Amino acid sequence: MFHFHGKIYMDDKVKEKPGRYRKMVERRRGLRRCFVITLPVNEDNSLEVYSSREFWFEHYRKLGLEIVGLAADRDGAETLLCQIARDVYHVYQVVDADHVKSYFRGKGE
Repeated sequence: MFHFHGKIYMDDKVKEKPGRYRKMVERRRGLRRCFVITLPVNEDNSLEVYSSREFWFEHYRKLGLEIVGLAADRDGAETLLCQIARDVYHVYQVVDADHVKSYFRGKGE
């Protein structure tokens, strides 16, 4: 099962119809250019980016991924990653895996 973070980062295209994109991810309907940003499964990573097509596999549902960003395309995902890095840096003055996780664990839930 996927868990959507309380305050999810969205690019401009997703902001127009956030419910549509969220349902597409939940129902495993692959959008050609939908990208999902999650907190990492691996402790060494800061964030992970997946194409929504990967969620067709049951393996991802079992991981219990926490989704922190939705983007309609690759450029939007890159923009969101930069925005997240800026926001984390603004709070902690450093961007690393532990601070990114702390930022999201203490925000919006």
